Amino acid sequence: MKGTAKEVRSERELSQILNDMLEYACRRGMLEEETITEKDLFDTKIMGILTPYPLCGSQAVLGQIQYISLKLQQIFIISLARQQIISEKIEL
Repeated sequence: MKGTAKEVRSERELSQILNDMLEYACRRGMLEEETITEKDLFDTKIMGILTPYPLCGSQAVLGQIQYISLKLQQIFIISLARQQIISEKIEL
């Protein structure tokens, strides 16, 4: 093996590596059929495994969930207060 791992990585394009993996999967019978669709699904699965989930995206979603949760709590509290007021008026 020549060079360092970084040098070896820079010599091949990602598409070449994925094509090699796809060819290997085809030879080993890992795909149900050798159609474009099956190859695309395999490629997508590999990229999904190798690509990290974007942290900023998940933090943004979490922030939105927390905001919505807070708003729902406020609506619930207001609703309880309204019910209390209505029940007090009925008792008068």
